[in-house]
Amino acid sequence: MLKSIVIGNLGADAIIREWNGKQAISFSVAHNEKYKDSQGVQHEKTIWVNCTLWRNSDTNLVQYLRKGQLVYLEGLPDVKVYQNKSGQFVPDFGLTITNLQLLGGKTSSDQEEPDTAEASASPTLQPKEEKVPWED
Repeated sequence: MLKSIVIGNLGADAIIREWNGKQAISFSVAHNEKYKDSQGVQHEKTIWVNCTLWRNSDTNLVQYLRKGQLVYLEGLPDVKVYQNKSGQFVPDFGLTITNLQLLGGKTSSDQEEPDTAEASASPTLQPKEEKVPWED
């Protein structure tokens, strides 16, 4: 089994998609890495990961997956290569999520405060038919 872990921020609000009658939550996460080159110059590199969380019925989670939200993800990686407009071959990183945790607090002033203490406790979510803590 191959497993990847990603910690990063959502690049845009998550959306719900449907494939063959099954619903999935899709979003992209930016992982930023800082490093120094051989001359000691600081660089920052951003790697984008296209994420899919399969949810057959409960899609209420999408309201918490907003642009800027810091998340911890575990899942099955997938790498594809495509040719961009300038003719360069570019890797496309994907992750089918098996574990998701919301990290940090409110990401912008226009988001509402959670209704319960459980919602603000950054729950761990599994992509199963389970009730999440804030649905009670």
